[in-house]
Amino acid sequence: MNVTEKKEIKEIKKTVQYYIDAVTKINLELVKKAWHDEGIRIFVDNEDQIVFLHSPTRDDVDEIKEALKQTKQSGDIENIDVCGSAAVVRVKWFVENPNWTRTEFNYLSLLKSKDKWIIVSKIAHGE
Repeated sequence: MNVTEKKEIKEIKKTVQYYIDAVTKINLELVKKAWHDEGIRIFVDNEDQIVFLHSPTRDDVDEIKEALKQTKQSGDIENIDVCGSAAVVRVKWFVENPNWTRTEFNYLSLLKSKDKWIIVSKIAHGE
């Protein structure tokens, strides 16, 4: 790995860590540092339907804060694949709620624009 690749991976990790910290520390201002306003989140719900949601930068912050207060979460970056101005990052989440516990995998797509990495989409799978 050359110096440029190491620098890009460091910057990608920083962006993804903003997202992880936003959730685990309930500091939703950090979401704005990680996510593009036009980003999209996609997952399969409990009824086996594909659900599309807009960027978390557009969520109701107070509602999300209340939901996050009821869970204990941690996230770990497991893999980063980068090619030029595009990257995909796999994050493994551990989520514990008073009623259930699960592991979730996020595949985050990032793009680099104007010397900044930003999350533009997420697909997720929970177990």
